[in-house]
Amino acid sequence: MGASTMEEKMEDVLVREDVLVREAGELEDIVKETVMDVEAACGIQVDGQGERELASKQEVSRREDRFRKVIEKYKEQATLLDPYLTSLVDPLAQVLRDLVHTRTNGQTKDRDSNIVQTVRVCRLLHLLSTVRGYKIVVKFYPSAPEDLEPALQMLIDLMAITPGDNCAFDEATLDSLWEAHCTLLLWLSLLALIPFDLTTIDSSGTAGAKADGSLFHKLMSICKGCLSHPGLVREMSGYFLSQLLTRPDSTGGLVKFF
Repeated sequence: MGASTMEEKMEDVLVREDVLVREAGELEDIVKETVMDVEAACGIQVDGQGERELASKQEVSRREDRFRKVIEKYKEQATLLDPYLTSLVDPLAQVLRDLVHTRTNGQTKDRDSNIVQTVRVCRLLHLLSTVRGYKIVVKFYPSAPEDLEPALQMLIDLMAITPGDNCAFDEATLDSLWEAHCTLLLWLSLLALIPFDLTTIDSSGTAGAKADGSLFHKLMSICKGCLSHPGLVREMSGYFLSQLLTRPDSTGGLVKFF
């Protein structure tokens, strides 16, 4: 191999690295803008952040289209994104956590807006999971025991939304509900591995770990409902179910499921 050929290859590598750094920075900027928009829209208090003018629907769509276009370029070489996963996934996962908790605690100003912003965040998280792989991306999700019930309730609320004349949500939100379902199921698959008996974090007060109305029963019920959905929602529900039924306190859960 000639010296000129080696120099050309090295130059090509440097150019590609430069492009990756630039595009990763662009993705990080989109994530930051999205998180700040979501926090402002839902009244999530952030120290040091003043009033913020919300982006228009056209601007939101433009950002998301650009995010999709850039990140999908790395499908064949997804590991190149690894140095940037913390700065891409963590802010989105944290604001998703804030959204589910403010909804559960009744602190959100507008429950419909809370849903819209949740779906918006989940769209980007789902793109990251699709390109890099959900088993890698989920490692950056929050995993505190107190996140389990709020995340589950958010999924239940999303599953209850049906398109129709009286639906409060726009077409973009309705079209992306399945991405939100997948993202929350993935998060629940991580939360299902918490090293505590589910009865210790079950706020229902139901007697019996697997009694109707218990946390375990709700988790199994949402799995069963999601398994009837086509495509990735069914796949992610199956993954969540496999994590749930391998818990030491889930003995006999499969029999109850059927």
